[in-house]
Amino acid sequence: MEGLLCEAINPNLQDRGTNGLHLAARAGHLPCVQMLIEAEAEIDQVQRNSGRTALHYAALNGHNEVALFLLELGARHDIETQDGFATPLHLATRRGHWQVANLLLQLGANPNRGTGDLGATPLHVAARSGHLAILKLLLKAKAEISVPMTDRHRMTALHCASLYGHSDVVLALLKAGADKNAPAAGGKTPLHLAAEAGGLEVAKVLLEFGCEKDITTSDVGVTPLHGAAMTGRVEVVRLLLEVGAHKDWVTMDKGKTALHFAARRGHSQVAKLLLEYGAEKDIATADVHGKTPLHIAAFHGHDEVVRLLLEFGAKKELATADNGMTALHVATFRGHLKIVERMLGAGLNPDVATSDNGKTPLHMAAKLGHVEIAAVLLQAGAEKDMATSDNGRTPLHVAASRGQSQVAQLLLSQGVEADWATTDHGRRALHLAAAEGHLEVMTVLMDHGVDKDVSAADGMTPMHLAASNGRVEAVQVLLEKGAAKDAVNSVCSRLFLLSGWEIQHLGNLE
Repeated sequence: MEGLLCEAINPNLQDRGTNGLHLAARAGHLPCVQMLIEAEAEIDQVQRNSGRTALHYAALNGHNEVALFLLELGARHDIETQDGFATPLHLATRRGHWQVANLLLQLGANPNRGTGDLGATPLHVAARSGHLAILKLLLKAKAEISVPMTDRHRMTALHCASLYGHSDVVLALLKAGADKNAPAAGGKTPLHLAAEAGGLEVAKVLLEFGCEKDITTSDVGVTPLHGAAMTGRVEVVRLLLEVGAHKDWVTMDKGKTALHFAARRGHSQVAKLLLEYGAEKDIATADVHGKTPLHIAAFHGHDEVVRLLLEFGAKKELATADNGMTALHVATFRGHLKIVERMLGAGLNPDVATSDNGKTPLHMAAKLGHVEIAAVLLQAGAEKDMATSDNGRTPLHVAASRGQSQVAQLLLSQGVEADWATTDHGRRALHLAAAEGHLEVMTVLMDHGVDKDVSAADGMTPMHLAASNGRVEAVQVLLEKGAAKDAVNSVCSRLFLLSGWEIQHLGNLE
């Protein structure tokens, strides 16, 4: 090194943005640092990619002697890295280098310097990293204790320590006068963050210092208990319940309780704990849907939560406010076979109908092709020919219109009325399948012996509907099965009111 410098090599040359002084400071090699400075190395030259100076590297790696040497020669301690996240004091704090942090503070580093867009002070960094000794050092240096960061989260040092589970740091901050109920973004307090993160010891400390256990966020009105239930923090939930947290507090936006959140996420242990403490199991959300915890658990397929709710006496027949769906409808809609079996085993009527159009669970299974669920419903005694209240469609009509051939086959094997007419236009299942071009269902129906040429109330046959909707393949299937192609439409005129291409295509079938 000394020989190179004697040959007048520029000490400020950079290799991929880094000069010799950066490397020497990073390695903590004081003699090299001294030689480079004597050779007029620029003391505050920044690393091109990161914006770090030699002092940043010394602070980051805890090289106290190098840092002292640089500072005594006038190195700036207020330069931020290129990303705007750190001064030398931030870096020393993050790595827990107490001696370097102490040195920087003694020589004038600002303990309240917020960096970049985050606005994180060294106190935020110490709290997040859990470096208690440096945190105390910063507090002694008059660091502002409850200043929030300037990013979108707006957290104080106490929020940071609470979120990352540093109970000793939380205790020190509270003793120093930190605002225990300070709101971060959305109104979350340190207790909210501790509850969501599962910080049991932190939550204990906060509660001992009088944090409000039922404090709500300013955005949607979530309490710490909601947060703990949402994230499945069983022990924190237990703690909050033990100190008297309101177990049935509802959020402002949708009126959800902690039990709703546990049901949504499938946290069965949390749900059980809440139920044991007497949480209201049948409370409905305050939004337009009006769902109970049972609806929510059934929707998301959380069978163990469903089991617990039923065991604790949840009303299984309760319907949603918007369309009157029970948990059985919901489970059927989502295809959760095990929950359907559980609900039926608990005695729920398989023919319970929705309040909007009178659909039963079997209608839903038929619509979505849940053949196993349809079989279970039929085995439980579901009425196979139950008609909806709006248009009189049976499950077979629904299966036909949706192309669910397996469900149609199952229903036919159970003896459903295959030629039942709807109450709106007098359509049979074959009409609906032909209109939509569902070839497999059409074949299943005709193989079962349904009338291929039956007319609906408006005189339309399956052939008319297939043709008028341009379902050429459906027309072909009907012809192959012996349907009359010259049937007269009582409303229009004749069958062949088709495009020229379709007429030509059908002509080739003769």
